Amino acid sequence: TGADVAVAVEDPLSYYKIKWAMRDVPGFDVYCALGTTVKPILALKIASYTRAVMFFDGDPPGWRESKLMARKLRGLGCQAIARCAPEGLDPKDMTATQIREHLNEAITIST
Repeated sequence: TGADVAVAVEDPLSYYKIKWAMRDVPGFDVYCALGTTVKPILALKIASYTRAVMFFDGDPPGWRESKLMARKLRGLGCQAIARCAPEGLDPKDMTATQIREHLNEAITIST
């Protein structure tokens, strides 16, 4: 795909919101985990990217699982970071500008 960064989210609405928000920003592919647990086949796909952002919901399960998944991906050689939505929000609750800023900050942190 030519993308350098994989972004994983929990639910389809967050997936579509991020796809829409990042539509003019090259280098990002978005994946939906369908929950907080990233299945092994999806983890292997995400690990094929140089960098990954676990952009889960900003609640305790989202943070717990995104940190765990980022750690597993780092073990597979991917520069992965847990960067959930702000507390109490889901990615789908954020504006397009907030999403772009959030992901740009995550990429800056992970490099």
